[in-house]
Amino acid sequence: MRGSSAVPPPVVLNAIDFNDVRFDRSPSPLTTKLFLCSTQRTGSFLLCRAMLYYGLGIPHEYFNTTHISCLGPRFGLTALSDGGQASTDSRLRGEYIDELLRRRTIDGLFSAKLQWWENARYLDNPEGHRLLHGGRFIYLFREDLLAQAISFHVSMETGIWGLDNRVTSTAPSEPRFFDVQLLEARLEELAKADMSWRTFFARNGIAPLFLSYEQIVADLPRAVGTITARFGLPPLRAGDAYRERRVAATKANAPSAADIRANFVAQKQVIG
Repeated sequence: MRGSSAVPPPVVLNAIDFNDVRFDRSPSPLTTKLFLCSTQRTGSFLLCRAMLYYGLGIPHEYFNTTHISCLGPRFGLTALSDGGQASTDSRLRGEYIDELLRRRTIDGLFSAKLQWWENARYLDNPEGHRLLHGGRFIYLFREDLLAQAISFHVSMETGIWGLDNRVTSTAPSEPRFFDVQLLEARLEELAKADMSWRTFFARNGIAPLFLSYEQIVADLPRAVGTITARFGLPPLRAGDAYRERRVAATKANAPSAADIRANFVAQKQVIG
């Protein structure tokens, strides 16, 4: 899966693209499970794309309801056309996990991205516990929580989550970009998910590798190199730096993050 640093990928993959059959692999003995635990808008899919490039598994948000409903039927589990079935049917859930490990393990490495709500809904059960057992964990966070909340808020209001301006979730007909209470609710949602992950790690005696959005964006190859060094994976080739040819994301003519931030702070600030 490695590419050339001289010729960056011409198309930036969207999360939906990771469901494609071209990313399926022949069965491979499983030696390492790597889990990217995150909250929304922490650079997780940017990191997933880089890991794919460097051959570090086929990291994807496999326990997102949308992706389950796409992958499940293609794996022969037709009942999973309603992805939510995986949350209530232990047999289906186990079979789906088995198929993931069989089809999406490469060179012994299975990697997956998890949001907190996905872990709580789909993996807090015997099948999920078996999957997570013995895994290596990375925790992705953002140093600027308000910037994260604004990014999350704009994506929720536009339905655009990637860099290609594709609408991939249902958005309101009249976006509420400057709704301070709605933005605050989303900020609190992210803060609670962050607390839930940290509590999960503590309760399970897990010391994850912490990587911030800011670290990932500042030096993506270095962030990936930190992962390989921490978990004893093959090092990156010297000089092989992943670069993306990005497109301009219009976010459906959303106002700037700076304008949303200024409006929020003006109405919520209590110290000056």
